[in-house]
Amino acid sequence: MELPENCTDSEARLIENTQKIELLSEINEVLHERQRVVQKHNVLLQKVNQLQNQVQEAHLRVQSLWEENINNLKEKNLTLEKELKGLRDQIAQAVEQQSKGQVFKLNDLAHESSTRHKADVPSRKANYKIIASRLQDEIKVLRTRLNKTKLKLLSEMKRKEEVEKEVRILRSSMSKRSNSASSLHSPTPEEQNSLET
Repeated sequence: MELPENCTDSEARLIENTQKIELLSEINEVLHERQRVVQKHNVLLQKVNQLQNQVQEAHLRVQSLWEENINNLKEKNLTLEKELKGLRDQIAQAVEQQSKGQVFKLNDLAHESSTRHKADVPSRKANYKIIASRLQDEIKVLRTRLNKTKLKLLSEMKRKEEVEKEVRILRSSMSKRSNSASSLHSPTPEEQNSLET
């Protein structure tokens, strides 16, 4: 702002001082605004760090739950396999006994046909049929239990894939936020010194 020509020295100094005061107040406002931007930037960086920590903790929790579920399912699978092996052994023994019984039965029938009543033969067959049907029922029950365990394992695997997908999405959004937060202007050392003074 130019001074009027008819101003005295003191008026000129007064106008000049007024202009300096206005300029200093504008500079002060700019510095305060700059300080607010820097504080906002720091707050955003803290939030980004917190979100990254939360994502990492969630990932670790999911991983530990997944490992725990896998271990439980492995233990259940081992017990079911042992039960299945036991049933197979029982079936093999029953078949072996039945085949031996049939050989002995034929020998018995040949030797004792006169003393033995023929009604006993069908009752033995019926007993073997009952035993075989019971074993088949037990096998069916074990197979259904095994299928249920397999289905549980598949659902857990799908759940794991979904959680991993969510974690990837969260990581992607976190990296985008971190990139946008870091793109905010951080103060240069000269600006930092001017803020401090």
